[in-house]
Amino acid sequence: MAQAVTGAGAWLVQRRALRVLAIAVLFPFGLLSLLSGALVVMVTMLRGWREAGADCVLALLALTALVAAAGGSWPVLAGGAALSWGLALVLGATAARYRTLTLPLQLLVLLGTAAVLLAPLLLGDVVAFWAPRLEALARALGEAGIEVGEPAAFRLLAPLMTGLVAASAVLSSSIALLLGAWFAARTMGQAFAPWFLQLRMGAVLGILAAAAGIAAGLELGWLADALVLVLGTGFALQGLAVLHWQVSVRGWPGPLLVLVYLPLLLGPVAMALAWMAYAAIGFIDNAFGLRRGGTDMLK
Repeated sequence: MAQAVTGAGAWLVQRRALRVLAIAVLFPFGLLSLLSGALVVMVTMLRGWREAGADCVLALLALTALVAAAGGSWPVLAGGAALSWGLALVLGATAARYRTLTLPLQLLVLLGTAAVLLAPLLLGDVVAFWAPRLEALARALGEAGIEVGEPAAFRLLAPLMTGLVAASAVLSSSIALLLGAWFAARTMGQAFAPWFLQLRMGAVLGILAAAAGIAAGLELGWLADALVLVLGTGFALQGLAVLHWQVSVRGWPGPLLVLVYLPLLLGPVAMALAWMAYAAIGFIDNAFGLRRGGTDMLK
């Protein structure tokens, strides 16, 4: 259902041509595509899924026209945009309907899990699918002057690629959802924190994560590793919610959050270790509850 807007983002929400153009123009530019998805989420939450869906159709037409005029490969980009915006539309509608971020994020992780499970049906031998593509990528980077080592060494990443791609898709869509919900809350003059601080993956995803973790520990193959990566992304977000909860509700010093996010800027090894730590915190919270007391402060 459409809602009246009075906050700082009202000028964009109330100017359809401008927001449609923003959704279209931001999508092709790397990390800015997250803002494109976030705008779709915001409009869905504030104006309803029908108006947001119409925006997506108009943005898709605009994007296709712009890319075609520039001589780019518009079918690939348009297909990616349709998938990304369609997912953002579903996530935003779910968040608005049930007034929570937990359900849409759970849905997103389940979709990522399903994508991993369907990969063998769609790609055949997933390791054989990724290996030559990784080697070709390494050669292309080398020809561009980017030192990446021997191209054949890239083939070693092939067993992880399905999980990495699915986990990256889950993470990018999660960021778009969180940003869009934050934009919507600010526009409505409401608090975003209670939504994020109560984020929880739930028992079903907890059981799946435990089973995948055991299977990965026993080295049962790429599928177990891929599921750990996807499910771990959801629990890492829950872990971050736990840490923010401790600062917000328990009164821990706010600057501690700088230390929480700092490892993400210190290179791939530090980033991976920090992400695993967030996921472990989220998994423990999911099983035993690390956010007890202080619930009145979140209402």
